[in-house]
Amino acid sequence: MIRKHRIVLSLDQVLIEEDILQTPWPVSLQTDISGNELLLIRLEQPGQCTILGDLFSGLLHPSVGNVRFLGRDWSKVGPDFANGMRGKIGRIFCRGAWFIKLTIRENILMRPLHHSRLSVAKVQAEAAQLGLDLGLPGLPTGYPEEALPTDLERAAWIRAFLGTPQLILLEEPFQDWPHPASCRLIQVMGRARLRGAAVIWMTRNPSVWKDSSLPATRRMRLANRRLTEVTCP
Repeated sequence: MIRKHRIVLSLDQVLIEEDILQTPWPVSLQTDISGNELLLIRLEQPGQCTILGDLFSGLLHPSVGNVRFLGRDWSKVGPDFANGMRGKIGRIFCRGAWFIKLTIRENILMRPLHHSRLSVAKVQAEAAQLGLDLGLPGLPTGYPEEALPTDLERAAWIRAFLGTPQLILLEEPFQDWPHPASCRLIQVMGRARLRGAAVIWMTRNPSVWKDSSLPATRRMRLANRRLTEVTCP
């Protein structure tokens, strides 16, 4: 049984203006996400996952309200402290977000090496094992533009789950559903949740949203000017 954990992310009367979220009206967000949760959010417009990911990560501040990560209000901490807090967030970016002048390996290892005192060998070994768990032969090499799209997709999964992130943001991790590697990702995600991580999975894909086999603890939908909890997809 997954035990209850502290609140990882809190959205307190958050209001995002329409020109930011690409909707014809302001959007209101109110919820708490605890460690061990998998929150599935259904979105409507392209780019909304990036806006919400930036909001949850403290890269975008709301027009009204507060976003707190591990109890700290993003708007009230300095840039250096905020960067340190982001070291506890893993993220699959819907736009890739690869540094093209770095190898895939360097991209993957950057966050845990920068935000921890672990050795390169230890982090690299964990990344290689995650690669095996996700269906790759190990830790990917080469540069992002040289990789097959399927390999780069799974490399992004390694980057998000590597280390011990407290919050994991999945911005449309699958374009197609069902996906041949979905079971692998869900297993890795389950291990992260068992150690207390909160996972937020954002999607516009109705097939993902309606799949009752996904182990979501809650489902919410961004519609009618607010983020609303839904009991049945």
